[in-house]
Amino acid sequence: MVHHKLKEQFKRHGIDSAGLPSAWLEELSYAFEEHEARQAVYEQQRHAMMTLIENASELICSLNSDYRLTMFNSAFKRIVEARLGGKVRFGASLREMLDPVRDDCWLADLERAFRGETFTAVRCVSFDGGSYWLTASYHPVKRENRVEGVTWYAQNITEQKLAELSLTDSENRYRTLVNQIKEVIFQTDAQGLWTFLNRSWTEVTGFTVQESLGQPFLDYVHPEDRERNTLLFLPLIRREKEYCRHVVRYVTKDGGYRHVEVHARLTLDEEDRIVGTSGTLTDITERTELEESMLRAKEEAEKANRAKSVFITRMSHELRTPLNAILGFSQLLQLSEPRLHPEQLDKTEEIIHAGEHLLALIHDILDLSRIEIGKLPLELTSVDLEQELRDCMGFVKPLAEEKRVKLQLTVQEAEICVRADRVRLKQVLLNLLSNALKYNRPGGAVSLHLARDAAEGCTVRIEDTGLGIREEDLPSLFEPYTRFHSMTGVEGIGVGLSISKHLVELMGGTISVESRLGEGTAFLIRWQGNPHPRKDECREEAE
Repeated sequence: MVHHKLKEQFKRHGIDSAGLPSAWLEELSYAFEEHEARQAVYEQQRHAMMTLIENASELICSLNSDYRLTMFNSAFKRIVEARLGGKVRFGASLREMLDPVRDDCWLADLERAFRGETFTAVRCVSFDGGSYWLTASYHPVKRENRVEGVTWYAQNITEQKLAELSLTDSENRYRTLVNQIKEVIFQTDAQGLWTFLNRSWTEVTGFTVQESLGQPFLDYVHPEDRERNTLLFLPLIRREKEYCRHVVRYVTKDGGYRHVEVHARLTLDEEDRIVGTSGTLTDITERTELEESMLRAKEEAEKANRAKSVFITRMSHELRTPLNAILGFSQLLQLSEPRLHPEQLDKTEEIIHAGEHLLALIHDILDLSRIEIGKLPLELTSVDLEQELRDCMGFVKPLAEEKRVKLQLTVQEAEICVRADRVRLKQVLLNLLSNALKYNRPGGAVSLHLARDAAEGCTVRIEDTGLGIREEDLPSLFEPYTRFHSMTGVEGIGVGLSISKHLVELMGGTISVESRLGEGTAFLIRWQGNPHPRKDECREEAE
């Protein structure tokens, strides 16, 4: 049967199909049907392709040899119209639409494509007040080795490009920061080879980064420190520690070495396997040399101090022998017959007074020297503080009457005892009481307070109404040979408070001072957590 459309074609061209062989007609009908089917598939594919191109987010167009648009999609139309500020129509010349100055790179790309090059370029365009990055691909359309047109499509990669630029900027800032840091920042692989070093490496060692990368880090550790360095790294490698910090010597290019503090951590991969280490190397050479110099100076000072103490001890013994003789003969003169004249007796009394004062100074210097060299023996027993305070008040009562200073004792609680050397404790209390009287004012007062602390301790407070001490002088008050009231004419060389402080500390206590210039001074002796035996136990132990 002849296809009806084929009959229509015969009729249109004046051909009578009735006179044609039936086999021919059937063959023609079959060929015509096959052609129509193919044409339908082609139209369907073409429509699908055009729909895909039209709805694509990429910019797509094609140009003929005259740079005129033969096809473009909506994305191309929207962007180009926004960019160029005019309508885009089929047959329009893209070369005429582009600005020779502003769009010179696009025109150059088109010329390359029309010369037969297939390539991709990344370009930045500005429109709608913003900048956008596009990756544009150019594909020449050739026939018989002659370019008849160009197809072009571009993808918006602004987000990707901005991320890349941000990453590059971040890397540049990080690299700048790392290179400006004084410490050496390093990374090694699992074999201990340098994989990263910043510029400080060269400043510290003299070796360049380029010549050091890929080399074993242990080669740069001083040969004498390598074994120790490895041992110090072992706990980190065994994951017994999160980091390691130690000091070793690193060799320098000039043959010397630097003291370096290493701070390292493990570098792990996603499967928690060790892939290397990272950390910092800090050059502490100057600090180490300063510490060693200070240590040597300290040792030399201690040696000199011990020599001084030994000298003073020996000299004290040498001075006491003739001084005791002077005191003895002076006392004999006072008792000699015939009796001395009153004027001679007065002179003899001055000799005895001066000798006793000098002997007391020698004893103080000798005590201080023994304390400094650690050779002052103490006999610790239970001591009744109230009784000791009353005894000391009795000793200084004549001086208080002479100075017209009132003495008063306040005891918060009876039977307060501490473990102390009774003789040395009395020495401390008498020194503080004597100072409170000597530096007081006529008609003043010295108050003694004894109280138990809440923290199972006790406090002795000796307070006067005297001259007081300047605040800036308080920190150096307990230093040997320090005197702030020398203008008052009080005898002494300024070692009493220093000796008192050392004695109190040797007996397990502390001593401090409070003072206001012109109002008075208070010294506080504290014992914390010291045993407090009952008063009868103190008496029994004393007996």
